[in-house]
Amino acid sequence: MRVAVFVSLFVTASMAVALDGPVGRIVYRGLTDGAMLVYAVDADGGRHTELAENWADPLWLPDGSGVVINGKLVDTDTGAFEEFTPEHGVKDISPDGEWYAILGPNRVPDAETWEVVTYRADGSEYRVLTEELDLGRLNNLEWSPDGRSLLVAAWTIDAQRTRIHVVDAEGGGAVAMLPDGEEGYDAHWSADGASIYYKADPGGLRRIDVADRSIHVIDDGWGGRLFAVSPDGKYLLSARVWDHVELAAFDLNGAFVSRITHHEAFPRAADWFIPGHLAPVSPVRTRAVTWAILREGVD
Repeated sequence: MRVAVFVSLFVTASMAVALDGPVGRIVYRGLTDGAMLVYAVDADGGRHTELAENWADPLWLPDGSGVVINGKLVDTDTGAFEEFTPEHGVKDISPDGEWYAILGPNRVPDAETWEVVTYRADGSEYRVLTEELDLGRLNNLEWSPDGRSLLVAAWTIDAQRTRIHVVDAEGGGAVAMLPDGEEGYDAHWSADGASIYYKADPGGLRRIDVADRSIHVIDDGWGGRLFAVSPDGKYLLSARVWDHVELAAFDLNGAFVSRITHHEAFPRAADWFIPGHLAPVSPVRTRAVTWAILREGVD
């Protein structure tokens, strides 16, 4: 009995050690000798694989079964691909896989603006969720972990700067996350959907608590892009310079944790997936309450 207990404890401890540090798999596009290539790499730095030559941002399917790369669905293990051409395109996919999000046209009399749009995977129910944003260049569009909201960071024509909004995926309407005059980009949900991590302009790493829109300065000197927040909520994905600019993991305070890539490709965009059995903590589904707070007073 003592031997069995010892073995059980040893195995449990070994598993804990094995999972200490970033886990899962990352897809990214990087610039190499003038060509933009898409790669996959384990979060611990293993299995670095070239997938395609393409300028499009790679996007994991919610279940991790493949990566969308500009009209192709690619298997990151084998490199095999099939056609994937949604009717209106896709920038992000809802956690249940049933809805796609894009920036799309909102045609109104005497004007056409670009707004946050969702539609079903079969092409039906095209919904224009915002009517007043008039968006230009998109920085990021991302579903919340529970699928009830969307986060959009994009250049707004009216403000002439990149702004961050949260949009209700059901009823529409947008809530600005930053005070008037402030700019932010590279915005990503926390794993529980309660916060947003982003880069401030002209620099620095910050976090917004979505419910009250309070802003917390994490590190005013933090440089580089913010590519993703790990799905388990433990790490930030950015880059750091060694012989080349490489992907690296940082903790939620912006402190360096580990180097991920050892490759000449200059990272420009990335997406992170963690299989359910490797994620020690499931996201807390609190976004309905959060949106109810935000929605008050929004027409």
